[in-house]
Amino acid sequence: MLSFAVTAADGRIERLPVAVEKLVIAGWTGRDRAKLQEHIDELKELGVAPPSSTPIYYPVGASLVTQADAIQVVGDGSSGEVEAMLIGTARGMLVTLCSDHTDRVAEAYSIQLSKQMCQKPVARSAWWFNDVVGHWDSLTLTSWQNGAVYQDGDATAMLPPLEIVRGACGADELPAGWAMPLGTLPVHGGIRGSDRFAMRLGDPKTGRMIEHAYDVSQLEMSR
Repeated sequence: MLSFAVTAADGRIERLPVAVEKLVIAGWTGRDRAKLQEHIDELKELGVAPPSSTPIYYPVGASLVTQADAIQVVGDGSSGEVEAMLIGTARGMLVTLCSDHTDRVAEAYSIQLSKQMCQKPVARSAWWFNDVVGHWDSLTLTSWQNGAVYQDGDATAMLPPLEIVRGACGADELPAGWAMPLGTLPVHGGIRGSDRFAMRLGDPKTGRMIEHAYDVSQLEMSR
């Protein structure tokens, strides 16, 4: 169960609990084919085979979503990815911010398994999708690792959100209880991990922002 402070277009804020029953990671959603290839090449350097088609959808455990300020991972081979996330509710879709934290070692032999191995930190604030869909492409995404900019760009880096949604469920809206990160941006300086990951979703039209940060602690690997 997640809980969001949802800000409407008129500025009103309400507290909305949401039960996430299905988590689907949308991958390889890049709109710019050259930048998509850049991300594919980044992962290829880590031994990750290219996808059979794009975009592609990875169902993982809904229990992975968390609004905690810290997660635990096994070893030092994981890293975060800033993403906008859509969540289906009985009243329409919410937009929030998440990190598709991924085990890069496991990713070399199974992307879906690598995503299942790490929790997905989610912000505690959200907007209604219908309030931002008209200027979606102006939304910005930024992440920092230990205070240094790791990713930055805008929503034009990914396919239009409804195109991604249709590919996942065949409709223009996620069913209630579904949560779906929409894809990420290339990184600065190569994919790497850190013990602190911060992220922001910005709306330049309204000046609103959604922010979240979390610590990453490593569990000792047994021999």
